[in-house]
Amino acid sequence: MKSTDFGEPDVRDVRLPLGGAVRIRQNFIGEKPGRPVIHSLFYGVGPEHMAAAITLLGSWTEPVLYEPLEQIIDNIA
Repeated sequence: MKSTDFGEPDVRDVRLPLGGAVRIRQNFIGEKPGRPVIHSLFYGVGPEHMAAAITLLGSWTEPVLYEPLEQIIDNIA
């Protein structure tokens, strides 16, 4: 996904060491002209044997950081 892509979010079911998770990658643009593109990556994890969920959200505005930050967030998750 590039900074010019503002379509539907990329939603994937993934398996993490904590348990089943959902990974959502999406770009947003500010409501006012001149606002930066906001790139976001979200994880929601349902740890096995727990009734609670854990979330992780990363967001950034610099397009050159897309690949490095996405990889870092994936590694944290």
